[in-house]
Amino acid sequence: MKKIIDNKLYDTEKATKIYEYRHKWFKQGFGMPDGWGFIHWEIAEVYKTNNGNYFVYFYDENNEDRERIEIRTEVEVKELIQELNVDKYLELFGNVDIEEA
Repeated sequence: MKKIIDNKLYDTEKATKIYEYRHKWFKQGFGMPDGWGFIHWEIAEVYKTNNGNYFVYFYDENNEDRERIEIRTEVEVKELIQELNVDKYLELFGNVDIEEA
């Protein structure tokens, strides 16, 4: 997928995928009381461009309307991967800012 955001081209075919996870989202059911609805899952792939920018490509194989690219900062990517997979975080970013407990 390609998308131009803030005059920059984000392209999943030219960037490097560094992480993948499943992202949960909630959809309010039509005619249902507040807070009632459906949980859906989509694939989220984190990419790093050749210029050092990050973005996440979201898609749902069952819902093409959910396909999108969202920009992320390096700090946001680090926080996300650190929360989901410590070993992958250390592989990608090292332990420069982390001290032993």
